[in-house]
Amino acid sequence: MIRLIFWAIIIYFGFRLIQGLFLPKNPSTRQNVRGKRKSDSLDLSNMDVEDANFREIDDDEKKRP
Repeated sequence: MIRLIFWAIIIYFGFRLIQGLFLPKNPSTRQNVRGKRKSDSLDLSNMDVEDANFREIDDDEKKRP
């Protein structure tokens, strides 16, 4: 009887181990985030953002001292 219980426990934990390794976790479980933000939001508008202008540098310009 003790051997039967022992093997049942071994099979149960083996099944749980295989299930945890190979089967994906349930994606419907969501974690709620609580507390305050550590940083403030930036509150940027389109007026605060500028486009950058780039120009190509030739190899000849790099070699000149």
